[in-house]
Amino acid sequence: MMKRFFYLFLCICWVPFSFSQRHSAKAEQTLHRALIHQSVHTLTETIVHDIFSPPVASRVYAYTMAAFYEGIYRQDPTYHSLYGQVGSFPEMPQPERGETYHWLLVGTQAFFETAGKFVFSSALLAEKRQTAMAAFENLNIPPEVAARSTQLGNAIAAKIVAWSKTDQYAQTRSMRRYDIKKGEDKWQPTPPNYMAALEPNWSKIRPFVMDSSAQFRVEGPPKFDMTPGSKFHEELMRVYQTTKTLTAEQKWIADFWDDSPATTQYQGHFAITIKKISPPAHWIGITEMATNAKKSSPVQTAQAYCLVSLALADGFIAAWEQKYADEFIRPITVIRKYIDPEWRPMLETPPFPEHTSGHSVISMAAATVLTHLFGHKFRFTDRSEESYGIRPRTFRSFEEAATEAGISRLYGGIHYLHALVLGKQQGALVGKNVYTRIQLRKSK
Repeated sequence: MMKRFFYLFLCICWVPFSFSQRHSAKAEQTLHRALIHQSVHTLTETIVHDIFSPPVASRVYAYTMAAFYEGIYRQDPTYHSLYGQVGSFPEMPQPERGETYHWLLVGTQAFFETAGKFVFSSALLAEKRQTAMAAFENLNIPPEVAARSTQLGNAIAAKIVAWSKTDQYAQTRSMRRYDIKKGEDKWQPTPPNYMAALEPNWSKIRPFVMDSSAQFRVEGPPKFDMTPGSKFHEELMRVYQTTKTLTAEQKWIADFWDDSPATTQYQGHFAITIKKISPPAHWIGITEMATNAKKSSPVQTAQAYCLVSLALADGFIAAWEQKYADEFIRPITVIRKYIDPEWRPMLETPPFPEHTSGHSVISMAAATVLTHLFGHKFRFTDRSEESYGIRPRTFRSFEEAATEAGISRLYGGIHYLHALVLGKQQGALVGKNVYTRIQLRKSK
C-alpha cells in the first residue's frame, strides 16, 4: 500500500531529520508518523504472505495496534490507556517514575514483539522489522533511554499476548467443524474449490468492545422462495441480471474491493494462487491515508489505527455470528441450480454463509470510527490496490467508500442486496459502539 511513495518519503526524511538537530515539532511528527506507517506496512506484508483469512487478520491487527497505542500514548499527556474501557483489557506495565523514555520506540517495540507471536512467517517479519527499526539509529536516542524504552515495550507486548491467549481463539482451532445442513436455503460449498466453511466457530471468539457476539444481530435474510415476484426471487434475479450487464465502472468497483487474500486462477491443468490484501488491510490502508491527510500526531495516528482495528475485529465477530446463525445460501448455488448452470460471477465466492455481508459490516464499522475521528466530509483517494495494478478511486467520505465496498459484492455476484443493506446497518452499530465506549483522549 503506497509503498513506493512511502519508502521514497523515508529516504528523504531519515538523513535531514536527525534527532540531535533542532527541527520543528511538525517535522518530527511527520517523521514519527511515517515510521508508524512503516511498521504497519511490515505487518500487512507478512499477513499477505501468510494468507491469513480476513477474520484472523482482523484479530492480528487488533492486538498489535492495541500494543502500539499502549506504548506510545504517553507521548501526549491528553491521552490515556485502554485499561478500564475495554472490559477484559489488562492493566499495563508502568514506566519508572522520573525516567526518560522514547515513546515511539516503546510503541514500536511493543508492536513488533506482539506481531511476532501472531504470524507464521516470523523470519520474514524479523527481516522486515530490521528495516523498520533501522530508522531509530538515525534518531540518536541515548543508549540508556533506548534500553529502557525497549524493556517497557517488551513488557507491554507480554501483557497483550497473555491477554490474547484468553480470547478462545486457541480453543476454536480444535472445535468441531461445520456440518452442512439440509434445506434448500442452507449454505453449500461453492465452486471452483468447494472449500469447507471458513471459521464456523468465530462467534465464540471474545469480542473486544461488544458485550457479546450477538449484540448487534440484525434482521435475517428473506424466506427462500423461487416463486417469481417473491422478495427472494427478485433479489436473486437482481444478482443474475446485474452480473450479466456490468459496466466498466462496475467491474472496476468489484475488482477494487475484491480484497480476497487468496484467489485461485486456473490455466489448463495448473492452479495459480494470487495473494492480495484482505478487507481489514484495505481499511488499515485507508486509515493511513486519513492520518497523513490530516497530518495527525503520532499518538493520534496510533489511536486511529487502534480504534479502527477494534471495530474491524468486532465487525467480523458480529458478521460471523450472524452468518452461522442464518446459514444462508449463496447466489451461485441457486443460480446454477435453477437458472443458468454455466453462470460464473466476476468474483470468486468465499467459503462461508451469505448473510450478512462481511465486507459491508466491517467497512461500515471502520468508516463509522473514521468519520468520528476525521469528520463526515472527508475527501480522499484510496490507493490501497495500486500495487496490485488496480487504479485508485476517490471518495467524498468514508461512508461513501463503505457503501461502495458493499455494493461491490452485488457486482461481483457473491451477495444479495439484503446482505449489503443490513450488513451496513450492522457495521454502523459496531463502529458506534467502539467510539462511544472507548474515549482515549481525556475529557477536559
